Amino acid sequence: MHVEITYNKNIHRLFHYHEQKVQRGVAEVLFADNYLKEKASMTLEEKMYPFWQRASLNEEVRMRILHLILNFAPADIVSNDKMTAVAREYMHNMGWDKDPYIVYRHNDTQQPHAHIMLPKIQRDGKRLLVSLDDYRRSKVELRLLEQKYGLRLSDKDRLLEVLRQTPLQKIRFGETPLWPQMNKILAETVPQYRFTNLDELNAVLRLYNMKASRGKADSFTYRNGGLIYIPLTEAGKETGSYLTASSFESKPTLKNLEKLFVQNQTLREPHRQRLTVAIDWTLHNKSLSLEAFRQALEKEKITTIIRRNASGDPDNIWYIDHQTKAIFEGEALGPKYAVGEIAKRCISDELYQSQQQVQKQQLKQKIS
Repeated sequence: MHVEITYNKNIHRLFHYHEQKVQRGVAEVLFADNYLKEKASMTLEEKMYPFWQRASLNEEVRMRILHLILNFAPADIVSNDKMTAVAREYMHNMGWDKDPYIVYRHNDTQQPHAHIMLPKIQRDGKRLLVSLDDYRRSKVELRLLEQKYGLRLSDKDRLLEVLRQTPLQKIRFGETPLWPQMNKILAETVPQYRFTNLDELNAVLRLYNMKASRGKADSFTYRNGGLIYIPLTEAGKETGSYLTASSFESKPTLKNLEKLFVQNQTLREPHRQRLTVAIDWTLHNKSLSLEAFRQALEKEKITTIIRRNASGDPDNIWYIDHQTKAIFEGEALGPKYAVGEIAKRCISDELYQSQQQVQKQQLKQKIS
């Protein structure tokens, strides 16, 4: 059994995420403590109300929810009564049971788990701070609860061992434990790939539904040189949850990454030519759309990340060479490989599809 301690800023989105699972029959509200009503009689608005009320007490706090994911071992048989007892006792022992909090059980994975949400703002308007001592105490409390309720020892180490033996996979937010999956992604990408800034690192992290962020310029994290890692949805949107860089085994903090930025400038340089040759050859005497261009480079083990602006037009491009592990932003690779120039060398999707259709018809006529 282990607990993932995360934070979330979007009250509406997080509650809707859980409620949609309830409507699909793969989740349920276990209990809600310190609410005015019983769980069965509460509307969605009433479930969210204490969180909105606390948020109004301190508008400077961006992360409004302390979001705890209580994971049991897959082989544990955990009834609703036992999960309720464990969750309630854990919250009491951590001193987090004085404020309103709500607990959802999810039943759509093999691993029994509960999501515990409580306001990140206390009744006096101050932040609820989670210290390093709280993390340490959490581990102690879990061991005691495992012994008391006949649960297996922490499954986290076994899960990490399983993950080490399996290929990297995308994060499926809400379906798999976040920390072990994110820990593996960082452990296998940060030391191997040659990136020289956060944007280039994020180019590869986004392949696994994840991104690094310094936060907003006026945030506590940004001002203090901190770094957080955010799980993304399959559509690439932020989930609202995050984990701090220092919580991962490889310690991919901004300070440590900045050392890699300098080293990687030299380490990636010998691989520049392979990328430029592959791009030029892919476009040589060919009429490709941007998407067809991207697919063609995949055959050379090169992933192309194209960012689009609000109008849907491409405004930046990154090349990830999985063979050499070099990552280049288009402009850094050379002016002719920037997104604007690449777009000029390509044709529209509509024209490309039309040409493909003509070629198919010509091929059928030759065969017949």
